[in-house]
Amino acid sequence: MKKIIYILSILICHKSFAQKNDGELLNVDKEFAAMSYKLGVANAFEKFLAEDAVFLSSTPLPVEGKNNFMKMFAKTKSTVIWQPTGSFKDKSATSGYTYGLSKWIYRIDDSLACSYYVYNTNWIKDDAGQWKVTTDIGSEISLKSHSLVSKNNFKISKRVNSSISKTIKDKKWTTVYLTFESDRKGFVPAIIVKPNGKEIKAVAFYQHGIGDEYNKEYFLDEAKALAEHGIATLVIDAPFIRKGDSFIESGGMKDAEIFENNCVEWLQAIDILPDFNIRSKNIIFVGQSYGARVAAFMPYLDARFKKVIVVSGIHNYAEWLQTTTVNQITELRKVISPQDFNKYISTIAGYDASLYLNKKNDLDFYFQAGTNDETLSEYDILSCYEMTNSTKRISWYNASHNLNKQAKLDRIEQIVKWANENTSH
Repeated sequence: MKKIIYILSILICHKSFAQKNDGELLNVDKEFAAMSYKLGVANAFEKFLAEDAVFLSSTPLPVEGKNNFMKMFAKTKSTVIWQPTGSFKDKSATSGYTYGLSKWIYRIDDSLACSYYVYNTNWIKDDAGQWKVTTDIGSEISLKSHSLVSKNNFKISKRVNSSISKTIKDKKWTTVYLTFESDRKGFVPAIIVKPNGKEIKAVAFYQHGIGDEYNKEYFLDEAKALAEHGIATLVIDAPFIRKGDSFIESGGMKDAEIFENNCVEWLQAIDILPDFNIRSKNIIFVGQSYGARVAAFMPYLDARFKKVIVVSGIHNYAEWLQTTTVNQITELRKVISPQDFNKYISTIAGYDASLYLNKKNDLDFYFQAGTNDETLSEYDILSCYEMTNSTKRISWYNASHNLNKQAKLDRIEQIVKWANENTSH
């Protein structure tokens, strides 16, 4: 019945609305969503609701009137985020509606859970020229649930053998170019940067993202900066940028193979550290874009991973593919058949760290995100961040997907802080 109400609302209103995806109304709804996240849903509704607003969603009967609406949400402990995906405004520019997807996040015992809704919000401009909500209609939807892949998929069967191709010794650090045999396919090109003449307080692992500009040298300058603080770094080339037999083409069902192989290689990487006189057990994983998925997944495989930095990334990939509004994915959903899309989702969903990170854990996460990211919307980031049931914090930057210099400095500062905390214990 709720779905019928939602569809009828759009059909009845559509003919009288002349301006599709009106920027003004979209921005008002975004402001509404931002206030709800920062100050709480009750405070946001207090500002944006009309006195005679009506709410139709999960309650048996409509909730009528702002006062009743506020009573219902006054004590809610849920975190609510939403993203408007479209709007219409009438010819007089005094009424209209927005629609999109919302996510309600709440606790059940020690775990985080969530519900999804598609919504339609009707707006009217009051005598003071302010947009107010007159009707809010929500219809709950569900995404197919998935289970984590077994840890048995990540067992190592080979002894790790490494080969050094070049060593560069500078005044404050030594840079070692090497390869080691992958347990799964070919050889892994890697770089180790370690401090000279200092106790190694921690080791930072870096996994880069997908793109022509990304490879094992992308974070090399950052690694050298960390060496000055007594921190060693290991970076590797992801399977999709390697040469010859070590290369795995990204896309389609191969994506699951890439991810699994990549994680196994990071488990191997821990074992080669003593060969280079790196014995610290304080391991910090930095994952950028695609690499964020790897970084967030590693604590599930090995308890030595306790601290993770997520850079312009998410760890709920399957959910993101189904709910994001970024152009490249919305276009993909138009051209791929539902059967193939669902098959792909089922292939990669079990590798999402979100399947275990919603449960209470002792991990420490630092998220970095750009407000102008062309790949991830603010909703995409928050949808992942809020379902991470760990010690966590997030920094936002006025930047695109690659972030900026300040993000690099903040990242270094956080790694150094974690390294020193461990040393002082």
